[in-house]
Amino acid sequence: MVVYRPFLFLLSINRRSMSASSNISKVTDRQKELGTRWAESYDCWVNAPGSVNKPIYTCPQASTSMLGTNEWPQAVRALPHPIFGLTASNPRGEEWAADRNRRANKMLQQDLEDLSKSSDRNSNPSCYWWHGLGFGETWQEKGFIVSCERTKVIDLARKYEQAAVYEFVFTDEEPVVLRKTVPVLVPNVEADVRIVTCPQPPLATSRPDYDG
Repeated sequence: MVVYRPFLFLLSINRRSMSASSNISKVTDRQKELGTRWAESYDCWVNAPGSVNKPIYTCPQASTSMLGTNEWPQAVRALPHPIFGLTASNPRGEEWAADRNRRANKMLQQDLEDLSKSSDRNSNPSCYWWHGLGFGETWQEKGFIVSCERTKVIDLARKYEQAAVYEFVFTDEEPVVLRKTVPVLVPNVEADVRIVTCPQPPLATSRPDYDG
């Protein structure tokens, strides 16, 4: 039986636990907690290139014999830039109301649209993006999957005060993808995980149109 655990699609931190700078052990424990959470997390790509409007769900590879459903589209593999997970929701771990998160993500989406209108030196769009989300049994956090230069993604993560972002790296071991945590505002939170595609979890929060 697969247990679906909560996860932050753009990885946020708890302000209260991190604000106690005089207590180093709490900071260290929190960083370990975040690393574990991210290592066990699940995510979803919505309307990725070549996916024919079918969401792609992923989970950590529990064993080398677990190969997933092998639904990584070739159009995604062929993108000219690295691929990241990014959101503007819940900056620094503050639990914002849903409407406030929607407004922040709308601003981030405009930034991504502006980036996608420019081109690199090979005449490729500077940014490709599509919707993504993270979810737990009782909650969901929406965001974006972004194929762009690393520096631009990190700049956006800093603008929206995020602790870290995911980077998705296609490996030679198809269909395994390496999901790497890239620290932004918080160091020492790396959690690199081998992931594969999986069926949609039987949770209401796994639906892209969920608005609970």
